[in-house]
Amino acid sequence: MDSVSIENLWARTEQRAPQVFRAIDRGNPFAEAAHASILRDLISIHFVRSFRYKKIHQESFHRVYQNLRDNMLGRRKELVRAEALRQTGLHLPDVALPAFLDPILEESLPAKGFASGQLFRQNIEEMFNKVRDLIATWQPELLTAKTGQFIIGDNPAIPVRFDPNNPNAPAYNMAIGDAHSVVLPLGPRHLVALGPQQLTAEVEKPVVERLNQLQVLAAYRHVFFKPDQGTERFVRMACQLRSS
Repeated sequence: MDSVSIENLWARTEQRAPQVFRAIDRGNPFAEAAHASILRDLISIHFVRSFRYKKIHQESFHRVYQNLRDNMLGRRKELVRAEALRQTGLHLPDVALPAFLDPILEESLPAKGFASGQLFRQNIEEMFNKVRDLIATWQPELLTAKTGQFIIGDNPAIPVRFDPNNPNAPAYNMAIGDAHSVVLPLGPRHLVALGPQQLTAEVEKPVVERLNQLQVLAAYRHVFFKPDQGTERFVRMACQLRSS
């Protein structure tokens, strides 16, 4: 059921997007009040259903799991030893406690849920609602590329924070609560960013390239764009920056 639930969440969010895209094509992206909410939901779902968030989830689970294991084999080892005696009739030395404890931890509901992916799918739904609440008062800014194109990576919704002393190199991938904005390309010509008020603006090539560089730097494995010699050259240069 959890798999069906997350797919329904994804579908509900994506199915509402075409009405906004049609309004964008007509030049009136905020013709209806619901459009701002739809764009925020698109940002939320792409943020949580991403390689980056999956990695955060995995690292968080492993950290909690390891802390629990260390605690059970450290301060609480006498409880483990007593349970081993109850179950096996054996007085286990310290060196044998991990062999008794690990199968118990691996059979726990959280560990099974993590292994099957159920825990991640449930976490996506919970985090989607949290992110949506966090950005509820932020307004979408629709940016249109005056020249060139926006590219999109496989971690497309990127929290960013701007340094007034270095405006051309924003920090990225911090917690949303610490971000000044979240950016998400909608296609080659349009990108939505979150800010204090709704606006539409055409942006010049340097701004497009700074936003595209973020997509390359934040990508897990792939970025996508319409075949174009200039864009391909830019992506290759950005990849070199990423690997340096």
